[in-house]
Amino acid sequence: MSEPTEPPRVYGDKEIGRILKRATELQHDEPSAPGTGVTLSELEDIAAEAGIDPRYLRRAAVELDTGHGESSIWTRVIGDELMLVREAVLEGELDDDGFERIVAALQTGSREHGQPSLLGRTLTWRAETSSKTRTIQVVVSSRGGKTQLRLEEDLTQTAVGWMAGQAADRQGHQLPPGTT
Repeated sequence: MSEPTEPPRVYGDKEIGRILKRATELQHDEPSAPGTGVTLSELEDIAAEAGIDPRYLRRAAVELDTGHGESSIWTRVIGDELMLVREAVLEGELDDDGFERIVAALQTGSREHGQPSLLGRTLTWRAETSSKTRTIQVVVSSRGGKTQLRLEEDLTQTAVGWMAGQAADRQGHQLPPGTT
């Protein structure tokens, strides 16, 4: 006659996350051989087995690679990202005239006078308002048969000005002109 056995321990979602996080930390502390690790495809298989939708895993990998997964103090206060980023890759390369046309289009389209710089086959155009409440940066890189575009707009100073105005309104005070 066999003795009754206890059913295996079942872990909840939060416990699973903590266990996996701790296991990752322990593994990270161990020295690893060069070239060890897993590919994104292998991670997707592991995630699928763990019941994690692969699209969330891919999103987390992109956030890790771009640094956008880190939430800043402003993200926590405002509740949204204050750095707007858009990227695109187009087939084909720009010639020198193409870079000039892009600068002209940026100056006109943004209504800001930006400062372009060209280093090799990479154009960087940066503009900010005189009050420093709006900063825009565009990077265009053209090589290897492709043209990559990256547009960034930092809204941190806009948010700071808005919050300062809200705080002043709540206190019944008005900020001096030109103060953000």
